Amino acid sequence: MLTDADIQQLDSIFSNNVPKENVNDVEHTTVRISEARNEPVEFGNNKFHALDQSVECQIFWAITLNEDVVPVELTVMRLFEQAGWTIRRAEPHTIDPDTGQLTKTFYFDRYIQLKED
Repeated sequence: MLTDADIQQLDSIFSNNVPKENVNDVEHTTVRISEARNEPVEFGNNKFHALDQSVECQIFWAITLNEDVVPVELTVMRLFEQAGWTIRRAEPHTIDPDTGQLTKTFYFDRYIQLKED
């Protein structure tokens, strides 16, 4: 979804792990999306009937970026909403102690009702 949106300020988008060659790349903005929760719920007749899911979305802003990051972060939040996710939490901006990059972390939730077999 973020890749398809082609947001100019987001250079790399990764699921789960950032490749070793990208970990210390402070010249580019990196997004890491990882599973935070994926629990079967609504049990009945020895089956689960829904999934309760959550993902963590971390943005590591390029240290050379000279623009307001908030409009891009709002776009990311809207894209998740349009894809059926709700915003559970948006952490305050922090500075990564290892790279010195400005970071932002979001948590998005969704509840998937499964169709009967």
